Amino acid sequence: MLPKTKTHRTPEEEQFIKELKAKYELLYHSVQPLPYIRDRMYCVDKVYVYSGIERLVEQAHGNKMWKLLESHHELLKKPENCGRQIIEGEPGSGKSTLTLQLAYDWCQRVPKSPLSNVPVLIYLRLRQMRGVKSIYQAIRHFILPRDSDLSEVIVESIIKNCSGVLVILDGFDEYPDKDDQETDISLILRREMLQDIDVILTTRPFYLPKELAPHTDRIRLTGFNEDIRDQYIRKAVVHGDEQAAREIILKLQQNPLLGDLCQVRLLFVLFAHMSHENKDLKTFKSVTSFFRNVIACLHSHLMNKPIEKVIFDLKHDELNKVAFEALSGRNQLIVWDSTSLRKRLGDDFYEQYLKTGIFFEEEILTGDQFLYKKEVRFCHKLFCEWYAAHYIADYLSQESLTSATTESQSVAELLHYLDPFELHYVYRFACGLNKTASGKIVNYLQNNLKHKKFAMMCMLEQDYKSENIVDAITKLASKVVHVHGDDSQLHQRSTLQVLEFASATQITIACLHLTMAFKECDGYTILLQSGLSLCPLVTVEKIHIETEKEGNEPYAISEIQLTNIFCFALRCQSVKELSFSECLLPLSPSQESINAEMISRKLKIYWRDYGYSLNLHSGDWEVDNINIIESLCSERLQIWTKDSKLQQNCTLQLLKNASNNDIPIFHLELLQSFSKADAGNIILCSGLQLSCPVSLKKLSIDTYEEGRELTETEVAGILMFAQHSQRLEKLMFLFCLLPQSIAAEDIPSILKSRKSLGYRTIVAKFMTSTLNLVDG
Repeated sequence: MLPKTKTHRTPEEEQFIKELKAKYELLYHSVQPLPYIRDRMYCVDKVYVYSGIERLVEQAHGNKMWKLLESHHELLKKPENCGRQIIEGEPGSGKSTLTLQLAYDWCQRVPKSPLSNVPVLIYLRLRQMRGVKSIYQAIRHFILPRDSDLSEVIVESIIKNCSGVLVILDGFDEYPDKDDQETDISLILRREMLQDIDVILTTRPFYLPKELAPHTDRIRLTGFNEDIRDQYIRKAVVHGDEQAAREIILKLQQNPLLGDLCQVRLLFVLFAHMSHENKDLKTFKSVTSFFRNVIACLHSHLMNKPIEKVIFDLKHDELNKVAFEALSGRNQLIVWDSTSLRKRLGDDFYEQYLKTGIFFEEEILTGDQFLYKKEVRFCHKLFCEWYAAHYIADYLSQESLTSATTESQSVAELLHYLDPFELHYVYRFACGLNKTASGKIVNYLQNNLKHKKFAMMCMLEQDYKSENIVDAITKLASKVVHVHGDDSQLHQRSTLQVLEFASATQITIACLHLTMAFKECDGYTILLQSGLSLCPLVTVEKIHIETEKEGNEPYAISEIQLTNIFCFALRCQSVKELSFSECLLPLSPSQESINAEMISRKLKIYWRDYGYSLNLHSGDWEVDNINIIESLCSERLQIWTKDSKLQQNCTLQLLKNASNNDIPIFHLELLQSFSKADAGNIILCSGLQLSCPVSLKKLSIDTYEEGRELTETEVAGILMFAQHSQRLEKLMFLFCLLPQSIAAEDIPSILKSRKSLGYRTIVAKFMTSTLNLVDG
């Protein structure tokens, strides 16, 4: 529960909050979707559109799953006793935009936002804090105005005595002192300082050591889905112009290989705004060709200004080297002293890149806390990756080596510190820039099993009609292609883009297997647990969906979801078979969910868990694989009281199918699910009715109710139930009290001709007894 805002503040507190808001207003009023248009700035609230935000939540039995938040306002509705939240997202995913929106909500006291009740919000950009160990010093010198008469001591006093403080730390991955364990930032994250304050920290994935931030609540940004993209275009780009919105959406749909434009906020935003600015924007076939156009737009926009005299220098070799050095070191450093970089690149070059918006200058503190200096960085890390890729492409295209061994060693040495999972755009750009370099990079990646699919993604940056690419993808698609929930987002994205390429070029995809990756389907796309979206693939022949358990129970696919999956499958025009496993499905799908096209195409639908196939005419699940049912019935089958009604129904249907096919049922256990026996049937606590399968061999009834005593009538009813089984060998009662005897006339005569039925009961201690069926 967030604290209420204090109604009475000291003059120092009033001044402090006023100065905080003044600073934040400057920040959130300076959002630039297009960095090269410096004179077009927006308030963050005019361009912010909620995209997917998920929280990792604890489930039963220690399991965890990602839960979608309805809006960014839910960020502060954190789990109990969790004051630290990490927001993870890839470069360009919108982490900083989100934090600016939070600052806006606080300053404007947005009524529906929990931030309206937060007394003090501290917003710090960690990239500015090199050498600044004290958070109070950082607040004094990066947020408050230089002429403020509030000292660090006063700032510290206000924060320590405030009833509620939220600290937002943006960009831990760019924090120069992230390896220093003794800064206030490190101490705060480890809860060794300011333990009662709430903290939201943003970072790229895998950048924050677990030991630095124990007991944190993990959040991730999942990217834009189709609805959110449309919202952004209408709100921030065309401002309600429906015709212009449709034109941009159509251009996006005409770029099927640019899946990243839909997932990475920066790329999508650039594409949307550039498409609106330039009606003749061409269709791109790779991320490299798109980003090359972005760079051209940056320079051409500057050159078109009559007041500027700019010569667009295509030679940027030194900048390429600077960028490569920044990314390829053991510790990445993508900010530079402006004076040093200006000297290295030359004044004219430096000024041009500053004016285009590729470079961005900001003031920081020097070692002497009373002096400021200018530092420069790329407006976004993707630009640094672009120029580093030029260095790699140039180096590998000029390298002439005498043997394959020395060539592979040279490539490995060059790329050694460039992790493909972290810097995948460097690899993709380098492959798109030069064909010779692409071949060497792809060979390097293919030598590592976990990078094979990413290697194909890199191949797509070259001419997509290349025979090598087609052959490689044809070979991959001829086997089962897996998208696993445990795969990294890069691995999944690589796989999806390769599949989209195969579909677009009419390469047959034999089978797509979604293993613990499926989240939901809207009929048009399948949303994965990672937040990525799978579009219909016109050449895929088989799709298998294996879901992830929710606690100890299989994932339940609702009738609406099943209908949507059927619609998706039909959009995959070559699909012949759709199958499911590790999930619960509706036992009788409605005829509305099974349309005429499914019947005319003779689409095969399988439920692998039970060996069923769906009869498209009747809507019933029929036994297709008798071996699966035999295997299931050879082990213990359990009906728990805590099982969902659907789970219990599925088990009852399995028992019925086994009985109808004369398959022996080894052992059925009713675990705390028995309610009563009625007319030869057992009524479960859920209200469902269990008829005795004729092939049942062993039945256990565990009531597990303290003091529960089964009456003679109840036991007689259970014996009436048991007589319907032709194979019953043993009936056991567990954890319940039984009558000392049963009237002989209440014991069905058919049971008297069989072996004794044993039971165990608890009376102060475990006891074992056997019922004599002849005399009761």
